Amino acid sequence: MNNLVEIREVKQHEIPDVLNLVGSVVIEMYDHLFLNDTPVPAELEPWKLCHVAIVDGQIVGVVLATEGRIDDLWLLKSHRGHRIGSQLLALAESQILRAGYTVGKLRVVSENKSAHRFYKARGWKDKRVYHHELFKFEMIDMEKRVGSGES
Repeated sequence: MNNLVEIREVKQHEIPDVLNLVGSVVIEMYDHLFLNDTPVPAELEPWKLCHVAIVDGQIVGVVLATEGRIDDLWLLKSHRGHRIGSQLLALAESQILRAGYTVGKLRVVSENKSAHRFYKARGWKDKRVYHHELFKFEMIDMEKRVGSGES
């Protein structure tokens, strides 16, 4: 993939497309954990703060960072492995730093080994392993000192 990637703040009219993207990736990655009753995001409000990755006019990725934490980072399977996720993560880390936090936080489903490796390769460290508060599958809290030059 040699197409130009544009990363920018989401526009209000794009939020339904963001929700569709997130829902499709959640189902792709985690449907088996929910026995085909996968919860997908429905609330619009939090997504007004997200940033999107656009390729050829299509939203292919999204990141949402609030209060020192990366809440969501989702990327279509067809666009993984092209550094778009790295660009979205770097943007979220810079948002965390600009908001006055020196340590960023996120969590990942421990079964998602590729996401876990992705974050670890970019300087994120495991902090604790626990069971999700609602669904009981294993999660990993991760942290990174942002602005430290690690990446």
